[in-house]
Amino acid sequence: HLVTHALTVQGPQQGMAMVTGRKQIENRGWRIPKGWYALHVGSQPLSAIGQEWCQRLKQAWPDAPPERSLPSSKIVGLIHVSEQRMPSECLPAEHPQAVWAVGPICHVIDQAVELARPIQHSGSKGLWEISETARQRLVRQLSGIEIQRDRKS
Repeated sequence: HLVTHALTVQGPQQGMAMVTGRKQIENRGWRIPKGWYALHVGSQPLSAIGQEWCQRLKQAWPDAPPERSLPSSKIVGLIHVSEQRMPSECLPAEHPQAVWAVGPICHVIDQAVELARPIQHSGSKGLWEISETARQRLVRQLSGIEIQRDRKS
């Protein structure tokens, strides 16, 4: 994996849901190109982006561990963006992942990797470049790691 860029999400539970396959849709107002990205969890709790996201998480992952027990301000894993869809064409309402399909652009995550040892890194907006030191630490952790594959989103 030649991963050079990352994106930041707020809320340690949201980041963990993404790298463990519980959240397979990432919403942005801009298009994330297809490919692999490091997933960085920012310092803010999920509630910082709105209480409705806490409700979505509770619906999708009722027994999620408490946020304070999960890593923040760290790269927690990798995600693979396979396509972009509009919310209306994303998923039928009864699909378990539909709770995440908000848009304006829904990015489908079809593969994910959770790091055993999250890597300290400051985040940024949009897609941002990972430091070379962090990228080398990432590559070292990836040998022989299991990839969470698509659960048919």
